[in-house]
Amino acid sequence: VRQRKILEQGAALVEQGKLGVLVSHRLPLAQAAQAHRLIEAGSMIGKIVLTME
Repeated sequence: VRQRKILEQGAALVEQGKLGVLVSHRLPLAQAAQAHRLIEAGSMIGKIVLTME
C-alpha cells in the first residue's frame, strides 16, 4: 500500500513537469561502445540515450 502511494505521487510529479529524467548524452546505436566507456568512467551525471538513426 505504501509503495503504491509513493508511485502515485511520483507519477503526479511527472505529469506536472516537476520530475523528469536528466539526459546527458544522445548517441547513435553504432556508438554503444562509447556509451559504455562513458558509464565506466564513472563521471557522468544523467542518462545516455541510444538512438536508432
